[in-house]
Amino acid sequence: YVLHVYGMFFIPHNANMSPEKTKYLFDTYPLLFVDKDINSVGFWCDDGWFDLINSLFECFYSDYETAKLLNSNIEERISELPRVCEVKEKFGYLRVYIDGSPAQQGMVDMACYFSGHVCEICGGKGYVCLEIGVKTLCVEHMDEYFGEGYSSKMAERMAANDIARNFLNNARGDRES
Repeated sequence: YVLHVYGMFFIPHNANMSPEKTKYLFDTYPLLFVDKDINSVGFWCDDGWFDLINSLFECFYSDYETAKLLNSNIEERISELPRVCEVKEKFGYLRVYIDGSPAQQGMVDMACYFSGHVCEICGGKGYVCLEIGVKTLCVEHMDEYFGEGYSSKMAERMAANDIARNFLNNARGDRES
């Protein structure tokens, strides 16, 4: 079925990361999770963003791992780790809700921005698609998700945007000369 909200149409999509990848993240970074029960921790996004999420969590853990190797300030480093509350897809972008420092929130913001360039399904180069719902998909998955021929229409739009962007950049350059 299709859901109509504020003039836009959305296809409900129950995206869940695979149990194997969820378990890997939970087992590799256990100190990041508010709730220690793996059944209550949800990664409400497809597997394509696994590497992005894993890299983000690895950044969070880097100071802790260094302190552990040097055998110093381990308790302090544990207290500085953010607590991950929720990970999901929303409007074609990754959302990671944490309880952490402004620097850690900055890392989350960067990962969320990059997610708009990574296919949610396979992890390839993705494009935010605004049609019947919002998804970030590679060319191969666009047609699969939105219907045959969608990627061709998207390519035409991207080419038109590039032409317009080049025109504006050239016009600005002419005024500055």
